Amino acid sequence: MNPVTPAQQSVLDYVQSFHLAKGMPPTRAEISQHFGWSSPTAAHQHLQSLERKGRVRILRGQSRGIRVIAETETLSLPKRTPIQQQAIWVRKIWDEDGVHSERFPEALTSLLNMIEGQS
Repeated sequence: MNPVTPAQQSVLDYVQSFHLAKGMPPTRAEISQHFGWSSPTAAHQHLQSLERKGRVRILRGQSRGIRVIAETETLSLPKRTPIQQQAIWVRKIWDEDGVHSERFPEALTSLLNMIEGQS
């Protein structure tokens, strides 16, 4: 994987922590505001560089269309529980295929069964 600049790493860390905290990726405007940049264009340029380096995928036409491809070595995220991993899988199917996906009912049922087993 191609190395990233310190500024790109900061953007990547912010996108990951924002998504973990809020359950959705930030918009380019939110990234710009966080870093004190006057325009979302700066955030977009960093995201494009990160996409070229294989660190994120930008989903065109979506305000929050940023998907981190690989976790970086510098950001240590807490270990995920099986329920969290299943919820991430459900979210991934939703994002990629939508609610009408053939995979969605199976993934959602599995997640609900896991949650009920924890109660």
